[in-house]
Amino acid sequence: MFDIYHPFGSKYYQPFSWNTEEISFNAYSSRQKVAVRSGFAVLSEHQLAHPQLSFITENGIDWQDTAALKIHQSSEVMKLHNLVICELPQLATESAASGELTLLSAWQLEIVRSQLEWIERWTQVLMEHAAQRKVGASTLLSVPSIRVRLGQIMQHHALLVQCLALGNWSAQQALTDIEGIVDALIKTAGGRAMLQHGLVEMNSLFAVLNLIYLG
Repeated sequence: MFDIYHPFGSKYYQPFSWNTEEISFNAYSSRQKVAVRSGFAVLSEHQLAHPQLSFITENGIDWQDTAALKIHQSSEVMKLHNLVICELPQLATESAASGELTLLSAWQLEIVRSQLEWIERWTQVLMEHAAQRKVGASTLLSVPSIRVRLGQIMQHHALLVQCLALGNWSAQQALTDIEGIVDALIKTAGGRAMLQHGLVEMNSLFAVLNLIYLG
């Protein structure tokens, strides 16, 4: 019988959340610096309200004129996680010199790392859930299609982690790989993926972040 309070049986899982301030700190050693790509940025409501907020643009400018920002309407998922999408004026987003792109790369790297951490958490939850859940006399993990899918998820995850460690990765490839991995996780979780702070919600937020920063 499905228990809404324990959707994965006895396995505790950490509901999905997204911390842009942690991304900022890991990338720029400041919780109030946010990267911009093609004129757009995703940040928390707390960051937006902070008097020391600044945007690191692709041309290396530290932009602080928050009065000039255009705030776009957010989806329900974005609102749930207290995130906003803003657009900087064209003056701040001229083409970047190649040397300045390392600033954006640091932000992209932290976004991908954080997404991979969430993928690893969910993979572990689903592995343990599949090992516990009975299907007749066997467990869900004994079903060949489930076992193969989980194996492929772990393989692709490990490969992308290794590529990041070696510095041998591209933003576009990371976007494609993460999209495929999360899709496989959703298929494995079934209806449980629809839970609030669950996989479908995570997939929706990743899609927005990756479209802006990686695509």
